[in-house]
Amino acid sequence: MNPRIAVVGSGPAGLTFARVLHRHGHPVTVLERDPARDARPAGGTLDLQDGLGQRALEKAGLLAEFQALSRPEGQAMRILDTDGTVLRDWRPRPDERANPEIDRGQLRDLLLGPLDVRWGRGVTEVV
Repeated sequence: MNPRIAVVGSGPAGLTFARVLHRHGHPVTVLERDPARDARPAGGTLDLQDGLGQRALEKAGLLAEFQALSRPEGQAMRILDTDGTVLRDWRPRPDERANPEIDRGQLRDLLLGPLDVRWGRGVTEVV
């Protein structure tokens, strides 16, 4: 008998966990208090590091799709002194994928995929 698995919350961590479970054949239901997928803006961008967020997406079988959507140019970083002097101006190489960024809405859509999400289901008690 397969256990019933519920993931509470459809943020990046909850959806990634649910997708890993789904990929390995475990039925999972995501419970989300927002009434619908587009109930509020998804927010800005996220940087997903190579050994952390990207590794989780690899476990979920979504790394190639993430790489197609993400922006490696978002890895650029400039550090300025208080007077505006540039202390560090780092730009990634064209093949560098250590810390690309992705829009939260795109990431959410990627992660939702085939998941069973119950919208408008806030969890107030677990027995």
